[in-house]
Formats: sequence, C-alpha cells, structure tokens
Amino acid sequence: MAGRSSRFLDITIQGKFQLLLASVAVIFFAVGVLSYRYIAPINPIWHTYQDDVVQRNKLLNQIQAGLGYGGAIHNFKNSDQQIRVADEINRNVVSISQVAEQNANGSQEAAQAAVELEQLAGELGSMVRQFRT
Repeated sequence: MAGRSSRFLDITIQGKFQLLLASVAVIFFAVGVLSYRYIAPINPIWHTYQDDVVQRNKLLNQIQAGLGYGGAIHNFKNSDQQIRVADEINRNVVSISQVAEQNANGSQEAAQAAVELEQLAGELGSMVRQFRT
C-alpha cells in the first residue's frame, strides 16, 4: 500500500493533470452516453406532438377563414339564404369542437411526455450518483 502512494507521488504535476483530464473526459463521455440512451426514446413522442400542433394550427386557420371575411360573417351580411348561413355556422361549430378535442388530446400527450422526461431525469441523476461512488 505504501508503494502505491509513493508511485502516485512520483508522478509529475503534468502527469497528474493529464490523469485528471482523462478521468473527466471518461466521466463526460459516460454521462453523454447515458443521456442519449434515456432521452432518445422521447424523440418519436416529440415529433408526434409537433405534428399535432401543426394540425391544430391548420384547423384553427380554417376556422378563422370560415368565420372571418369571406366566411360565415360575410355570408350572413350578404346572403338572402339564411339556411346556408346556418349550415356554415354549424360546420364551423363542429370544427371548433374538433379543434378543442384535439387540443385537449395534445395537452394530455405533452403532460405525459413531461412526466416521462422527469422520470428519465431522475434515473439519469441516480446513475450519475452511482457512477461517482
């Protein structure tokens, strides 16, 4: 045991510094690999969420176009056919209901993804603590 400590003491300061840098590099590499391993499965969930956001925005734009100038309001002002206006409004109400439902589904998915991220962060933290000991 005395031989080991004297060998370490015999290493130059530059050698000790290089050993420290190598140790830090190995730790960073291990943490990077573990991070990628636990975060990579979230990628498909994130892409699904982004696709849902794009779809909701398209539906909102359709609703806005249906209600704005050239839409239901314009038709109501300039139309003698009240039935057609009522049908257009009913279709817009259905579209609004669909968007509201999709928005609720997207919020649930986002909450689920946040919970999974939190769990993965906890697991990663415990692995880093285990790696340090």
